[in-house]
Amino acid sequence: MLQTKRQSFAREFLVDRNATKAAERAGYSVHTAKQQGSRLLTCVDVQDEIAALEAAQVEADQVDRSFVIAGLRELALNAKTESNRVRSYELLGKTLRMFVDMSESTVTHDVEALQSFTENELRLMLDSAQSQPAIVGEVRVLDS
Repeated sequence: MLQTKRQSFAREFLVDRNATKAAERAGYSVHTAKQQGSRLLTCVDVQDEIAALEAAQVEADQVDRSFVIAGLRELALNAKTESNRVRSYELLGKTLRMFVDMSESTVTHDVEALQSFTENELRLMLDSAQSQPAIVGEVRVLDS
């Protein structure tokens, strides 16, 4: 178990990774903070405390899809207001892609102009078109 000042130093060190400032904020003298901060960083128990605090912070910062969905689910089931419940259900539905606008489109091509070409000629034209750079506005785009 660390002494209170050392614990405070470890917490303060994680704020800005500056040992001198952390020592000052932890209550060490401004005149000796540089030496104290440097010395404290070499102490195994302080290093262990810093590592433990870092690990706890990483765990606390973990926000992923399951965390968000669990939070929304909790709100949807237990929110105090109807509007919060409805909004939670809406966001959950969006994650399941339940409210995606879908549209159907049909594309037709006039192939009459291509009737006079043989299959080999059409393949050659397609190959030629794919190897030529396409011009988009004033920029030449090369297909890869």
